[in-house]
Amino acid sequence: MTPCAASPRVSSQTATDSPPIPSLLNGGYLYQGTSSFPKFAMPKSISQLNEDGIHAISTLFLAPHPDDLVYSAFSALVQHTGVGTAVVFFNISRFTKWGILPKYFVTPMRTLEERIILTRLRVRTMFLWLEDSSVRNYPIECQRVTSQLKGLQGAFRYIFCPLSISGHSDHLAVRSAAIDYWISCGRKPRICFYEDLPYAAKMKEPEVEVETRVRELTRCCGHLSVQYNPLNVNQFRRKLALSRLYLTQNDHRTLLEKHAKGLGKKCRSAYAERYVCCS
Repeated sequence: MTPCAASPRVSSQTATDSPPIPSLLNGGYLYQGTSSFPKFAMPKSISQLNEDGIHAISTLFLAPHPDDLVYSAFSALVQHTGVGTAVVFFNISRFTKWGILPKYFVTPMRTLEERIILTRLRVRTMFLWLEDSSVRNYPIECQRVTSQLKGLQGAFRYIFCPLSISGHSDHLAVRSAAIDYWISCGRKPRICFYEDLPYAAKMKEPEVEVETRVRELTRCCGHLSVQYNPLNVNQFRRKLALSRLYLTQNDHRTLLEKHAKGLGKKCRSAYAERYVCCS
């Protein structure tokens, strides 16, 4: 990341039959059969990503759900285009802008949306097919989430993961998994926590929430700094355009723009995103 400004912070269901869906963009899901319970094969497992070879200098993006990276870490995706690998944990979902719908409809739609958008941004993507909070009726097992990254190889220079400013259980689980993975890498990559959007944009005092998270993370991550990564007008327009390709989700453009303008003032830019990074 090359932020334009930084502020140091120290110590601180049943589905009906449907036609087959082809494999998507070299690594999506593949619909198999036409039974009432669709099955999805995942050509790009962690072991297959390792076999393909991850760039010696590369970036790991960890996302709780489809859309989190584009909403919250677009500037990082753009800066690390061509060398980024995204892992999306909870893509089995029932949540849509139309309400709660069968997961066999929502899951392929949300997965397809994410695949198309991240492919356009030249980010390699894999999905872990875990059930999100709209599907689960049991407590999340953090150890199970953490174990999903076991075996992922690559000389990553950066790891991006959620700050969990919303306190959402899925975001907290991914943040915990990211920290554990970072520690297992000898703390060598630079870990950066992106501000969760649109949650942060809905808060009256997001700065207070960020400071709270910084204090929490300082205990395990050491010295952290708050950084503002700029986006010019054209880059931000592209972010908004891509955000609307998540057709199953609500339109957050007004919230995203208002929040990004406020952050842009902190670094003399038209727009910006906020990250908390280890020094």
